[in-house]
Amino acid sequence: MKSNRRRACALAGSMGRNDVDEVLGGEIPQVEFVMLAEYVEVIHGKLYVMGGAWETITVGNFDVPVTLSLAVSVAVPWLGTNRQHVVTISVETGDGAVLAEQSRTVMVGRPASIEPGTSQRRLIATQMPVQLPGPDRYVVVAAVEGAPRARTAFQAAGGHIHG
Repeated sequence: MKSNRRRACALAGSMGRNDVDEVLGGEIPQVEFVMLAEYVEVIHGKLYVMGGAWETITVGNFDVPVTLSLAVSVAVPWLGTNRQHVVTISVETGDGAVLAEQSRTVMVGRPASIEPGTSQRRLIATQMPVQLPGPDRYVVVAAVEGAPRARTAFQAAGGHIHG
C-alpha cells in the first residue's frame, strides 16, 4: 500500500493525503446501481439483463416466497484494489425492516495495463428469495462497507399471474 501511496503522491504532485485520496477515488468502493430484472447474468465482466428495471411485481400468493433477480454494479477505486470488500444486498419494507439479505465479497486486482488512478467495475448478478408480507412498497438496498448506498423501490401487488 505504501508504494501505491508514493505513486499516487508522484502523480498528484505536492497534494496532501486527502487530495491524493480524492484524485484516486479513496479506498472504499461505491455502489453504482442496483436493478431488478426478470433474469440477470454476468459473463466475462458483462451484464446480461432480460426484463430489467421493472417496478411492479404481481404476486399470486403472498404465503409463497418470490425470487427476485438483481444486478448490482460496484466501482472499486484505485486505492481499493487488491483487497476484499463486502457488498450487502437487502430487501426491506418501506419502514426499513429487513426481509432478506445477502452478502458477497468482491476483489479486483490492478492489471499493469491500466492507468494509475483508474477505478474498475465489478458486477454482481444474484437471485434472492424473499417472503413479501403483502401488497406494499419495498426497497432493494445495496451497500459496500457502510459507503453510500444505492436503492431501488418496487411495488408488490396481489393478483392473478398470467403465464
